[in-house]
Amino acid sequence: MGDKSEAFCQQTLMVLAQNKPIIPPELDLAEAERDLYKLDLLRP
Repeated sequence: MGDKSEAFCQQTLMVLAQNKPIIPPELDLAEAERDLYKLDLLRP
């Protein structure tokens, strides 16, 4: 994932976290946040 893509994902997750009522039930926000966190752990 490039820098711009990662920034977009971080911003999207932040906006979704602030607007949980609009999230479709099939989207697991916690899982998406964990995935992005794990990406950060893979970096030196």
